[in-house]
Amino acid sequence: MLVGSTLPRVLWRELAHQDAPPLLLLAQLVVLVGLTGLDATRPVRGYVVLLVGMVAGDDAYLVVRSTAAWQTWSAHAPDYKRLFIDPFFELLPSAGVALTLIGSRLTRADLSLVVGDLSQRLRIGRFALTWRVATLLVALILAGPLLVQLSFTVGPDSSALPRVVPLVPAALIFAGLNAFLEEFRFRAAPLARLVPALGAGHALLVTSVLFGVGHYYGHPSGPSGVLLAAIAGWLLGLAMRGTGGIAAPWLIHGFQDVLIFAAVVMAET
Repeated sequence: MLVGSTLPRVLWRELAHQDAPPLLLLAQLVVLVGLTGLDATRPVRGYVVLLVGMVAGDDAYLVVRSTAAWQTWSAHAPDYKRLFIDPFFELLPSAGVALTLIGSRLTRADLSLVVGDLSQRLRIGRFALTWRVATLLVALILAGPLLVQLSFTVGPDSSALPRVVPLVPAALIFAGLNAFLEEFRFRAAPLARLVPALGAGHALLVTSVLFGVGHYYGHPSGPSGVLLAAIAGWLLGLAMRGTGGIAAPWLIHGFQDVLIFAAVVMAET
């Protein structure tokens, strides 16, 4: 999982103070492809292949971002516009993951690409809540630490809140698409591959760490962002497993993305 994550690129950038060279990205793919041929990885081979598709899609995304056209536009565009465009580029790694599922015989239900049953209960000690209630509670619980983290890393100006109002439709489009694509490639597909081999507990741990590491340069960002995203990933995975569908984690995730979009808009000078 770490080989297929953004960790190699993060380490290179932090230690060498420059973007990872194409050779490193190619090396990730070579190592992952090599792992698919080992007997030791046979139980999770489908997941390793999934990582190949994800990394290949990420590499294609980086190629697009390196073009002169993108660099020129990005240099003059405000942060919130770049953020809005980002999920459309995320179609590339998501497509890479989707391609690895061809011929897998996994159904939509196996992949949690159904609404799910929100009447299922989340049990916490003696208490039990339906996921209709738990979805709202988890969304609000995650929002608190996220807003604190964004206040330090993004620096939104509370007096700029009126600027967000006309951009609410853009915020909802961004949040809806970004949340769905990330839930698909970081949770739905990986859990379908890992749970049969590792069990739900270990599968949730692996997917949560992958989700966390992927946010080092995102929102939330930095080491605290990785930790926060990993915890959020575990709760989102719990919601997906608990309901058997994508609706609950998509709603929780989407709410956080609306807050992120609003914070970026409010930070514009």
